[in-house]
Amino acid sequence: MIPIVSISNFISFLVSLFILVRLYSAYKRTHNVQTSYFLESFILVTLFFLVIAVPGLITTDAFAITLTNSLSLPLAIAASSFFVIIPLSLLGKNKIKIIYIFLLAVVIIITLVLRFISFIPLEKVEA
Repeated sequence: MIPIVSISNFISFLVSLFILVRLYSAYKRTHNVQTSYFLESFILVTLFFLVIAVPGLITTDAFAITLTNSLSLPLAIAASSFFVIIPLSLLGKNKIKIIYIFLLAVVIIITLVLRFISFIPLEKVEA
């Protein structure tokens, strides 16, 4: 069976990697703080797509695929949260930004714990 979802996630990884390289070169030229937050967000997005693409391309083991999908959720949460830090940085709300980052860390830890408490491997489906 062709892993269509994993292939499309790998294509998304390659696109994100291309954007990441462009952002890195822009950051090297400007050393702008907002560009660094955007760069960090795209690093996490790129890692997210890599983590969810690789297991489906390498193995058909349902346990490994479910485990890596459980680990990918905090990457998605952190990536989307870094986008919120950019306006806070532009507005000069440093106290709110620190509180936000702390709450983000708490949410990621709680998400990981809950994902592993309720961890149920998928069944292998044969076509």
